[in-house]
Amino acid sequence: MRVWSRGRVTARQIIDHIAGIDGIELALDRDTACRMFELPADREADVAVIAREDVCIGASAKNHDLTGLAGHRLRTHGGTSEAKVPFILSRPLNEAYRIKAASAPLKSYQVFDYAINGTQ
Repeated sequence: MRVWSRGRVTARQIIDHIAGIDGIELALDRDTACRMFELPADREADVAVIAREDVCIGASAKNHDLTGLAGHRLRTHGGTSEAKVPFILSRPLNEAYRIKAASAPLKSYQVFDYAINGTQ
């Protein structure tokens, strides 16, 4: 691993370095991550890193007290492999929202709109 000792490290240098690590699916600058994932730029860091489906990003287990997990696996925020989740409502969608749902993939932040305004 390369260590930078002087001067400012740019986001591009970090991305180029991280992108070569096994297990990394994506390493993106802020603008690209915000555009791809519809994120607010004021909440995103200079670099966004997304792990491959079978990888958890973080330090090694020896650096963390995992005893509280009591036999359960460690969870992370998840990567793009976990982006598709069930979207289940207890009432049928009205006609306008059925059309809306068929026209584009739904985002998690839309669940309240669909539940409140989109059901019969």
